[in-house]
Order: sequence, then C-alpha cells, then structure tokens
Amino acid sequence: MGYGKKGGYATAEEAEKGKIIMDKLFEEQKNNAFGKRTVLLSEFLEDWFYNIQCNKISSACKMNMEHTLKQWIMPFVGDIELNQCNTEYIDQLLEKASTLTTTSAEKAREVLSIAFNYAYQNNLINKNPVKQAKKYSHTKKPLKILNDDEIKRFLLCASANSRFLEILLALFCGLSRAEIYGLKFSYFDWDAKTL
Repeated sequence: MGYGKKGGYATAEEAEKGKIIMDKLFEEQKNNAFGKRTVLLSEFLEDWFYNIQCNKISSACKMNMEHTLKQWIMPFVGDIELNQCNTEYIDQLLEKASTLTTTSAEKAREVLSIAFNYAYQNNLINKNPVKQAKKYSHTKKPLKILNDDEIKRFLLCASANSRFLEILLALFCGLSRAEIYGLKFSYFDWDAKTL
C-alpha cells in the first residue's frame, strides 16, 4: 500500500474558490452559535468572563473583575438581550452602580467596555455602546497619616479581623490589595525574613 496525494486543488483559482466556500461555512456556523440565538447580556457576561477573560488575566485582576461583575454590574442587568444594549441602557446601568461606592461606576464601565469590545470584535454586536456612555471618575480623598498612638489603636482593633494579615502587609510593606492577593509562598524568604 503506497502513500501519495489523494486530493487537493489543481489550480490556484480552484483553491481560492474552495477558501471562499469554507469561509462562508465558517461564518454560518459562527452565526448559528451566536447571532441566530438570542443571547441575554447576563449570559454573555458570565460566559465571556469565565471562559474568555479569566484565561488572560492574573488571579488578582480576576478577583477584582469578578467582584465588579457580580456586585456592581449583574444586579442591574435584567433580561435584556446583548444585541439590544445601547448607550442609554449602559448609562442607566452605570447610574445605578454609582450609588454603591465612589468607584463602582468607574470600575463597572471598565469591565463593560472590555466585554463589549470583545463582543464587537467577534461580530456579536454592531457597535460598542460603552464608548459613548458617561464616564465616571472618583475624587481621591487626601491621605491621613496615622501617628504612633493611632497605629497602635488601629492594630488593636484590626487584630480581631479575619483579614489582619492583609492589613499588616498593607500597612508595613505598602502592598496594595491586588498585590496582596497575588502573593505566593515562593515570594517569602523565611531565612532572611523578607518578602
């Protein structure tokens, strides 16, 4: 039994026609998977976050983005279809989110922008409605430097908190929440007592 070429295209034109046919079939399959089926915004956001976005970001970013999605976006989404979302709807959603914290609308807009960019780039929607949505920014409060007595009082109260270790790392190492959540045991040098 011999091996040899059993098929293929005889000419470049024939190959080009075959490519066009395969591209059309691919588009039809993609449309059957997404475009022809009604996709709710809530379903899209869950699927996008857990199956696409989580594979691209660090664990600390994942935790922050998941918190934003679950606490500041999903409670206000409702039963709207992905392709029915417009800038007015996004503005209403962000307005509701803005009542939660000083940064919730700003962070919600960031996550929605990434998600809708993905939907746009993959032809699930015709345009990204977040681009024209109202921008939010928070005013940073001035830092208050604690004196020694205030630090002692703070640590005494914080010692009963389940996040006491995180508080110590932030206070004495200057680490942000994302940096603390991203720590690994390998980052600690137990002999030199350094991080």
